[in-house]
Amino acid sequence: MHTHSHGSALLTSQRILVALLITLAFMLVEAAAGLYANSLALLTDAAHNLTDVAALALSWYALRLTERPANSGKTYGYHRAGILVALANSMALVGIALFIFFEAYQRLLAPLHVEENVLIVVAALALLVNMGTALLVQRGSAHDLNVRSAFVHLLGDVVATFGALVAGIAIALTHLDALDALASMLIGVFILWSAWGIVRETVDILLESTPRGIDMSEMVRDLLRVNGVRGLHDLHVWSLSQAMRALSVHVLTEDVSLSAGADIQRSINQLLANKYGIAHSTLQLECAGCEPDQLYCNLNGGNGHAHIS
Repeated sequence: MHTHSHGSALLTSQRILVALLITLAFMLVEAAAGLYANSLALLTDAAHNLTDVAALALSWYALRLTERPANSGKTYGYHRAGILVALANSMALVGIALFIFFEAYQRLLAPLHVEENVLIVVAALALLVNMGTALLVQRGSAHDLNVRSAFVHLLGDVVATFGALVAGIAIALTHLDALDALASMLIGVFILWSAWGIVRETVDILLESTPRGIDMSEMVRDLLRVNGVRGLHDLHVWSLSQAMRALSVHVLTEDVSLSAGADIQRSINQLLANKYGIAHSTLQLECAGCEPDQLYCNLNGGNGHAHIS
């Protein structure tokens, strides 16, 4: 399974590298065309492409970094590197959107003539290029926030270039140059919306919040149904990355033999892996006489009891 995971990560990093080189080349072409055509929509998309280059480079590096083995200094390995990159990429998207709003407002106050024919041709080419690079990175984005943040950057480019293309056609038909700035504002709104979801998920992971989709009450009931389990306390569930979940818990049992305790642990681990996708669990078995009164440990040392019912 590790070999399959390593091979998948290697293929993903190769696709990201190809997407990076294509995006870099086309960014230079689009920026030159935007300056020639006085098109904010094209310049906006070129600026977004520049951040895509940085985002793809960071994502590629993070994928390579997470393949490094754990060591004495990083006992969990480098899995959080991708989360940090995802947060950086999403915050960059927010900054881009704010810059777009400012520049679009300035253009609305003092519109510049837009060479709509250049805008249409370059936007159409950019749409094809951005769709191709987005499809390259899409695989693996559902289960890796790092890759998803890069994919959202590229998906934002698809929307941006489509908006620029529509703006160019509309300007050709109406001769309203302000439509270029309005299209940029709509692009900025989409970028903000797409970035927010990634910011929220990365912050949750960095705060070691309970992973989305896990019902803690249901998990406790399931664990208490395991044969030999009398109670639970000091229960913690968190994520190292979007696809890697971890759990630690103290499990109250009868005064059983080591082999019986191993059977209880095996049953708990199978339940956690099969139903909750938790492959890394730390279980501390305790015998009768250690009656728990706290389900979730209060690390601040306060009372805050959470009784099991």
